[in-house]
Amino acid sequence: MICAALTTFLFSCEDLPDDNPAGGKEVIEDVLSINEIMQSNIDCIMDDLNEFPDSWFELYNSSDETVKLDNYSVGLSENVVDSYHLPSSIIGPHSFVLVYCDKEAKGLHTDFRIDSGKGELYLFKKGTVCDYVSLKKQPAPNISFGRQNEQSDKWGYQLESTPEHQNCGSLAKDILTKPIIETNNAILLGGGHFF
Repeated sequence: MICAALTTFLFSCEDLPDDNPAGGKEVIEDVLSINEIMQSNIDCIMDDLNEFPDSWFELYNSSDETVKLDNYSVGLSENVVDSYHLPSSIIGPHSFVLVYCDKEAKGLHTDFRIDSGKGELYLFKKGTVCDYVSLKKQPAPNISFGRQNEQSDKWGYQLESTPEHQNCGSLAKDILTKPIIETNNAILLGGGHFF
């Protein structure tokens, strides 16, 4: 299922930065990376529990080999002791897996939630940081933040959220709020109601 993030928002695609939100921290090179994040999932993706998890992120395996997830853990700080260990599952070559951040603490459901614009998300391999992303403020629900494509270091708001699929390749730097239009001394709000 691909969740369109276009709702009633207008996107600005000008002057996207070339920087990686991981900043300058040292990481080991690895085939598994954080690819896309949604910090406020209202109804974009339903999980294996038939619920809409609060937040989720997507991991991407860039290699030609299957990767065992139980070698990895994820967390919201550099302290690996506080990280959540991923289950004994695998991710196929050039494939994606969603990790749900809903405090369920079992399988691919972490023991933490991702808060909009607060901190960082870390991926560890055998206790060493192999990827991390500074969390940007999510401007609205169902908007994801991710790489332009799976091999890119360019990040931005996704014009279309693509859980478990290739990223759409179109990024936005800013998202404008719903327009308010005045007509005949009345104000038309985003839902089409006159006052």
